[in-house]
Amino acid sequence: MKKLISIIFTIALLTSLCFTQFACVTTPGTSDDSSSVNGGGNTDSGMSAPTETGRYTFEDGVHDLTAPEIADKYIVQNGVSEYVIVVPSNANSKVELAVDEFKVLFKRATNIDLPTVRDNSGDPVLSNPNAKRISIGETKLITDMSKEEQLAFGYDPSILGSDGVRIITKDNTVYILGGSFYGVLYSVYDFMQICFNYEFYYRNCIEIDTNVKNLKLRNFNVTDLPDIASRSRGNNITLHKSAWDFELQSGLVNSTDVKRAMQRYRYIDTTEIFLPIYTEVGGTEYNYGAHNVYYYVHPTSKEGWNQKWLSDNAPTNNPMYQELCYTAHGDEKALTDLVNACANKIIYSLTLDQWKDREFVGFTIMDGGFQCTCNACEEAKKQDGGSYAGAIIRVVNRMMEIVKDWMANNGQAERELNLFFLAYGTTEKAPVLYDDAQQKWIPANNSVICRDDIYAWICTHNDARSIYWATGENKQDIEELEKWRAVTNNVFNWLYQQRYVNYSAYFDTFSMSNNDFFAYAIQNGAGFVINQGDYRGETVTGYGILNEYIFSKLMWDVTLDMEELCKKFFKAMYKDAADTMWEIFETERQHSMTVSQDVTVGEYNYSRPQNASLYPYKAYLLPIIEKYQKALSEIEILKETSPQEYELVRQRINTEYVAPLYLTLSFYGSNEVRPFSNEKKQEYKSALIEIASTMYFLCYESNPIGPNMLDFANGV
Repeated sequence: MKKLISIIFTIALLTSLCFTQFACVTTPGTSDDSSSVNGGGNTDSGMSAPTETGRYTFEDGVHDLTAPEIADKYIVQNGVSEYVIVVPSNANSKVELAVDEFKVLFKRATNIDLPTVRDNSGDPVLSNPNAKRISIGETKLITDMSKEEQLAFGYDPSILGSDGVRIITKDNTVYILGGSFYGVLYSVYDFMQICFNYEFYYRNCIEIDTNVKNLKLRNFNVTDLPDIASRSRGNNITLHKSAWDFELQSGLVNSTDVKRAMQRYRYIDTTEIFLPIYTEVGGTEYNYGAHNVYYYVHPTSKEGWNQKWLSDNAPTNNPMYQELCYTAHGDEKALTDLVNACANKIIYSLTLDQWKDREFVGFTIMDGGFQCTCNACEEAKKQDGGSYAGAIIRVVNRMMEIVKDWMANNGQAERELNLFFLAYGTTEKAPVLYDDAQQKWIPANNSVICRDDIYAWICTHNDARSIYWATGENKQDIEELEKWRAVTNNVFNWLYQQRYVNYSAYFDTFSMSNNDFFAYAIQNGAGFVINQGDYRGETVTGYGILNEYIFSKLMWDVTLDMEELCKKFFKAMYKDAADTMWEIFETERQHSMTVSQDVTVGEYNYSRPQNASLYPYKAYLLPIIEKYQKALSEIEILKETSPQEYELVRQRINTEYVAPLYLTLSFYGSNEVRPFSNEKKQEYKSALIEIASTMYFLCYESNPIGPNMLDFANGV
């Protein structure tokens, strides 16, 4: 895989014969000596100042979709096409996916199934420069060019990074290219967007022109680079991998649409880029990166164990949460042994051929906040500006020095490998001090400066309140991003765009997923971002699907207008009920922002009786329920015009209708004195049961006094 973060941080101007001049982003100065640490972190962040309203912008992205039509040339004319798709003979699975996506979407738009030609087939179309071809990926049409010819042609994958898009027209051939096979796939989507107004909202909601009988050839000169180099979906796993029966039975959705949802959001799966760490050398159990120090060393390991490696606060009843002591209780020999043991686990994985393309490896604390507080750790914390992260940085710096020395001596000197650790919970605070003379944050000491191959994965947790840049809310999270830039140039971001425990109710993650935050994160070095989402799998509510769509779009181009994207989504998803659903969304949005200010509720928003006053039935819940009923009535016309689509739209509305029904029954259903009749309660229960049984909803909360789930509807 090409360098994942190669388009981050620095702006450079490049011009070639076929390029429109544009700004691109490159890697921060990486030392030729991979064992060195960088020069004091980012001593001058290069941040743009906030505007007069206190907001940040990022205008240096590259999204040039230049593609004017050519008057007398056609890809499709009178419903017929003479074009063929040229495919590399050595295409890997991702390029094959790009080819198939092109064929699938092109046929959906034109009803034409374009033929394919392998570039080693000897077909005459390959040698005819005037032939009508769509070349996807690095076919021989590209690889037979010299490097100089490629540059003159306008193709330089080193500029594009991993996911960057390049589409070029020469003669009658359209070249679909990218910085890697991911970029090739995303080039296909840009082509479809330009030619057929393609837009992907959800696995069962795709917009694309249909019955296209005439499509002019365009003079493509497209360069489209994501503002954040790599973007990943979080825990909404089944959102991308399974489907409800009513979707597939509609005939408007097929298994391909379901399986390819993640790719169409332009998300990457971390299991494809992270190097796994095995619990035992030669074993089969491994972990890709989150909360994985247990996989490096643990008390039952065959590789040996030193009790001084164990945190004083590690729970004894669960070995999976046995956190390490990153000072080895002040014993230098024990600490050296820990560093060597952990480095050797990385080296072992590097020797396995199936992971040869992996560029990142995690060394991440366990979940739960079991940080060691021994005397040595507390003394280190004092020296590191009050941060527990400094001790971890010293460990990973030493680990990577050993790993890179091994790589240099074992034929892997050219391999790209970076390590990331979590700035999370007890380690979220950066090891920095504020220098009044320089008026900026500086490293607490030289030992906490990260090597150039070390990334801090910052977990931005305080998203219970919306980010208002002018008023300074969420100041802690905002400052923490800036502080980390004092000790590292390399940043990942982990966002908690969810509402813990009660996933059925609306939570205003959309103010977190806004241009301001992403622009600020980008300018603080964000090169990889993950949106955690929820843990309930298929049962995404609270406009979780909208969250996915907005997140995917803004991560690619932070200058897009979030409100316009939202309205576009509502029009596509809810059809004739779009206006009513938008009214509901705005009402729930404003209410969530108010409720989240209550310190007794915050990001969790439990549906407990003591919180019922925050969700008044007559003033809030009942009007929303009535609007959902109105929205359902507004799509009745689809029963006649498009019964298959009617069912899809009805269930999209029902997905969100769950929240007020659930909250109403949770807060008021079991009360002896309730603000509605028993008949009305039964009506609400019946509606909720019907939705839950069709869509397998898990409308629960965790019970704080036991493992059982609360009865969300008083007997249901």
